[in-house]
Amino acid sequence: MNVARNRTRCALTLVLVVLGAVGLAYVIAARRPFAADRAPGRVETAIARRLVSLSIPPDLASPAIPQFSDGALSSIIHNGVRWTGMPAFRATDDPAEMWKLVSFVRHVPTLNAADLAHHDGEAGGGVAATTVSMDGTTFQPAEVTVRAGDVVEWINRDPFPHNVSADAAAIHSGDLDADGKWRYRAVTPGTFHYVCTLHPGMAGVLHVQ
Repeated sequence: MNVARNRTRCALTLVLVVLGAVGLAYVIAARRPFAADRAPGRVETAIARRLVSLSIPPDLASPAIPQFSDGALSSIIHNGVRWTGMPAFRATDDPAEMWKLVSFVRHVPTLNAADLAHHDGEAGGGVAATTVSMDGTTFQPAEVTVRAGDVVEWINRDPFPHNVSADAAAIHSGDLDADGKWRYRAVTPGTFHYVCTLHPGMAGVLHVQ
């Protein structure tokens, strides 16, 4: 019986404390409404600053970003992240544009001042590019060598769609219709094997010096 009474008293005490806290919050809110043109109190200021900090996406140059797969980054860009400053781009950008963003995010940790100087709408803008044609389910030439910072442009010469994809270099053009073009600025040195995912036997090699 004593145990039951103690539990009942504890429960009633907890209810009274909660009700008291709610009542106090109501009184404070009534006396100091949360209007934007009123100076906030210390508690409100501390909570607001913490919420703002939590709502800001992480530093794109942080070591955590490369741990995300290309698919995960694409999903984040496509859908956004609720309760943060990351909007969803699916209503404004097509898949090809979103894959460009994935490529950019993937290279942010290694970008330097020279890279940031080339911030055209399309990779390379009007800069001369090394051209690779997609013709007859082949890449022509099948192997190209460029320097870091150079631009490579793929052009679809076929009546059916092709794409360019290489996870290792974050190359994802999206599907290109007939006469479609896609530019990519090579940033990371290395040898990258790429394919058309619509025609897996269609492969090429990009050497970046």
